[in-house]
Amino acid sequence: MRRSCLCGSVVALASLGITNAASAAFTFVNSDQVNLLRRYNLPAFSFAVSANEPRTINGAGIHNGNFSSDPVVLTYDLGKSMPIGSFRLEQSGNRWSQDWTIEVSNTGVGSMTTVVNVTGDPGDNHFAPITAQSARYIRYTGNNQSAGGLDVMNEFYAYSPAGESIDIRSGYDLLQDSAVVTGTTSSGINGGSTPEVFDDSQQSHIKAQTSNAVFTISLNDSYKLGAAHLGWFNGQTWSNGFTIWTSNDVSLPNQLNNSLWSQAYTFGSIGGPGAGDERFALFTSERFARHLRVTWNQDNGALTDFEVFAVPEPMSLAAVVLAGGAAMLRRRR
Repeated sequence: MRRSCLCGSVVALASLGITNAASAAFTFVNSDQVNLLRRYNLPAFSFAVSANEPRTINGAGIHNGNFSSDPVVLTYDLGKSMPIGSFRLEQSGNRWSQDWTIEVSNTGVGSMTTVVNVTGDPGDNHFAPITAQSARYIRYTGNNQSAGGLDVMNEFYAYSPAGESIDIRSGYDLLQDSAVVTGTTSSGINGGSTPEVFDDSQQSHIKAQTSNAVFTISLNDSYKLGAAHLGWFNGQTWSNGFTIWTSNDVSLPNQLNNSLWSQAYTFGSIGGPGAGDERFALFTSERFARHLRVTWNQDNGALTDFEVFAVPEPMSLAAVVLAGGAAMLRRRR
């Protein structure tokens, strides 16, 4: 992970009486690509241009979007121009479009540039690198569906290039950067393992039928966190609910001792299949944390996706810092 040198900015912050105890406040995701279709306080529907798209980017595995007629058109709006280096499609076996394109644009969906063009495609999962470029709008178009008669888009990903300086303070999933996670634990699990909930695949998972099931994730620093996201497999849920806990201790607290953790979010019941297979969990308060803990009871639903979001830093503060730095440079000249 590369750290950006903001020495002058830190001095400017101190002179304004603004401090931040966490060195991670100035960390940039650099070592891995970042999925641009997931952000803090922006659930899947925020990126959708029509009703078709939300379930294709919600982190819940299998049968999210079933499309049975040509063409299949999915359009996404990132909200602003962002650097894009690759795409990934995760679809269900023998249910996909054999011919498909991906187009991008900065000016809307009326005039777009084709960056991926696949014909006679025999498979259901694809990683498609492109020449790195910036774009705001993304459109997938599929035709000639396979023998299954459907294009079942489990998840659609748009990644920044690896090595691009994407500021995690903008609210991207921290767990996408392999340098951020330093350790995991679990207890009471009867299927899968903790790393499988943040491996960017909707077909790997973690589940448990026992009471007091728990997993923990330790981070490489203290981050200001504001939300998490959970997605389950094919309409499954944790119908008994779940709780997310945090700790800012340097060492990992005992994972089974509630008194050593602070509750960040709790949900008592999620609802039936198809209606509750994802949950955007906005924490009760923003807080600094080094460790996360998730607990649930006697529920065998398969969790495929767990994401954690750092709180975006105020843009006005960044502007003050940059303006102060520019003024200092002018005075020195």
